[in-house]
Amino acid sequence: MKKFITLAVLGLLSLTLVSCNNLEYSAYTEETSYAVFDNYFINRNQVISIDYEIIEQLYEYDTIEYFVTNEDVVTVNYLGNVKGKDPGVSLVKATLYDGKVGVANIVIGYFINIDMDSDRMIPINNYLEFQTLLLSNTYGSLYLADDIEFPSDFDFTMISRFKGMLINPYGYTITGLKGSSAIFGLLENAYIDGIIIADSSFSGVECAALAKESSYSYITNTHVFTTTITATGISGGLVADSTNTTYEFVSFEGGITSSDYVGGLFGTVTNGLEGYSEYIDNFLINSYAYATISVTDNTKHGSGLIGLVVSNAKIESCYFLGSITSDTVYQFSKDLDSSKVYYISLYTNLDIDNLASSDYASFLVYQVTEYELFTGSVLPGLEAFIFEEAVNPRN
Repeated sequence: MKKFITLAVLGLLSLTLVSCNNLEYSAYTEETSYAVFDNYFINRNQVISIDYEIIEQLYEYDTIEYFVTNEDVVTVNYLGNVKGKDPGVSLVKATLYDGKVGVANIVIGYFINIDMDSDRMIPINNYLEFQTLLLSNTYGSLYLADDIEFPSDFDFTMISRFKGMLINPYGYTITGLKGSSAIFGLLENAYIDGIIIADSSFSGVECAALAKESSYSYITNTHVFTTTITATGISGGLVADSTNTTYEFVSFEGGITSSDYVGGLFGTVTNGLEGYSEYIDNFLINSYAYATISVTDNTKHGSGLIGLVVSNAKIESCYFLGSITSDTVYQFSKDLDSSKVYYISLYTNLDIDNLASSDYASFLVYQVTEYELFTGSVLPGLEAFIFEEAVNPRN
């Protein structure tokens, strides 16, 4: 009966509630739920029905007010179903009301619409366009239309903030980028897929190949090869500082040197603050670092995957291979005393004798030699990797 009343009220309010673009919390409540959150891929005119059963079990409410960050990408109808429009990325959020009282804010998810036939998809054809188009379309939908080769004397300007979509559906490579702390200063609510970076170098204070910071983004199939990172601050191979971002099938191969905390993929990681438990469940999967790491300050440390876990991380089906030169070495991550790190099916060539299973929520950590990884035999938990004899497993 409750659901019928909810939908009836939604029908009356649909003309005014769906059009709001202000994603600030409701003035009536600060409680936020990610119980139904997910990343969704949606096509033009496709309708995705959201299952509100969990929300109905958690809250008593009779009205939902919807908020959409980019109505060019998706809309929400009176039934709470999301409909795809044009290419891009949009967050959908809602506030629950019981009468006039705000009960909770819920985050429904990110909706990603990729339509290569749309004229809203912006092609990047060369290194000049790579910089100018990303700088001028920070909310746009862009894709690599050719290999991007930077000349040795090009002064790249880091993209300070990007909140759109950058994809590489045809497998092109970005090479020769030098002199910047990262390609992006901040990825915020962004979707990055298929980016391949090779033969590049990044230097500065906090450094990484892809981004200095990533916040509430979704990054997949992104790989860095034969690249060096030289820094004085907290740094990582892919992202220096990650907050509530999901990574799937990402990697770094190269060298990292810094006088501060270093991780093969990330410098620092913060997940799950304020009850965002879903970001712990979706943090890092099917990824690896194959790196030579050097920490020059004897009060700092190096880690195979994450320099420092500030709050929560789940790492599943990943590996680190390489060497770490540091007075203090951690196989995968350094976590604060108040944090939980979930290790599920991880492999490393570093010594794991000092790891205690009682320290971790899940303990499936294995030590392997470089030879064992290179034999071509698929290891349990790494089935998503491509195993070739004499070649390290890659995505």
